[in-house]
Amino acid sequence: MLPAIRESFAEAVFFKPSPIVSRVIFIGTPHRGSALAQRAIGSIGSLLIEQPGKLKAEHDRLLKGNPGAFSEEFTRRVPTSIDMLKPDSKLLQAIDCLTPNRRVRMHSIYGTGRWMPGDGDSDGVVPVSKSKHAGTVSELPVNEKTP
Repeated sequence: MLPAIRESFAEAVFFKPSPIVSRVIFIGTPHRGSALAQRAIGSIGSLLIEQPGKLKAEHDRLLKGNPGAFSEEFTRRVPTSIDMLKPDSKLLQAIDCLTPNRRVRMHSIYGTGRWMPGDGDSDGVVPVSKSKHAGTVSELPVNEKTP
C-alpha cells in the first residue's frame, strides 16, 4: 500500500498505552456487542452512515492491494461503529481478547432492569452479560427504575 495510506491505517489500528491513564470507568460499554446492532434498527442505522469519499477510496485501494487479507466484515465496506457492535464482529472479538495493562484499574457501571429476549437482564440496549469485563475491579449495576 502507499506509504500515506499505511500511515493513516496504522494510526487507526495501532495504539500505544498512555502512561497517564491509571483508571478506566466503563459506562454501559458493550464489550461483547449488542444484538440490536444486527437487527433491523442496527442495519438501517448503519446504512444511513455515509462514508467520506477519501476513506472509501483508501479502503478500496487497501483491499485491491491485499486480496484475501481481510475478513468479510472489512471487505464488504468500511465498517461503521454499529457494524462493529454486532456480537459476531471479528474486530469486537479481537478487542475483547486484549490484555489491559495491569497498572490500569478498570471499573464498570451498567444498566439493569430491562429484560431482553434471549439475552436476559439489560439496560434495554446492552445485556448485562455483554457489559461485564473480566478485568474490572468493581462493578455498579444501576437499575432503570432507581430514582
